[in-house]
Amino acid sequence: MIYRSEGYYQSEMLDLPNIVYGFGTRAYTEDLLPITKQVHGSDVVLFDTIDPEKTYVADAFLSEESGILCKVRTADCLPLIICDRVKKIVGAVHCGWRGTVARIVPRVFDTILEMGSLPEDIVALIGPHILADCYEVGEELIRAFSPDEWPVDALFHEIDGKTYFSLQNTVLYELERCGVLEDHIDVLNLCTHCHPEQFYSYRRDPGEKGRQVNFISIN
Repeated sequence: MIYRSEGYYQSEMLDLPNIVYGFGTRAYTEDLLPITKQVHGSDVVLFDTIDPEKTYVADAFLSEESGILCKVRTADCLPLIICDRVKKIVGAVHCGWRGTVARIVPRVFDTILEMGSLPEDIVALIGPHILADCYEVGEELIRAFSPDEWPVDALFHEIDGKTYFSLQNTVLYELERCGVLEDHIDVLNLCTHCHPEQFYSYRRDPGEKGRQVNFISIN
């Protein structure tokens, strides 16, 4: 991925003249409408119009309408940007462990496919988040990912007797199950926890209120 002077990252994989998007850093301060609030759930909102007075409470936002911004705010959770390059359907998804185990990614894809998309036309971009070696987890999270439903050997590893979790591998597994082609996925391997000069991190700084803004829209 490429860092832009405006303060966000973009992927060479998604280079369309009428698509505006980015994974924001601390330097990206523009936070346009709509007002959204992420709650670590699996609700999906499909935008056709925007009410500037409303706060949209959900963890995934989709649109096929020009001029509507889909965005999620993150500070360790994984931001996922998706785009159907043929039908011009775009979306931003907030993937925390609770939303992921509640299958937010398949819910997003169910919605897109109902809108007429084909999995092979979709590009999926994974932005900065807390990487596995920094994401120590406890029993509640470990128990949530049943080995009957998840490839737990790829999701968890141990360091010095402590268990660590990979949000990235979890979302990659879901994207594969949804039919996204491997060469249509791009990953920005930057850890929010390890780069305080670039990113906010809730785990590193629990009192910090700042969030990265991750966005996409059709012009």
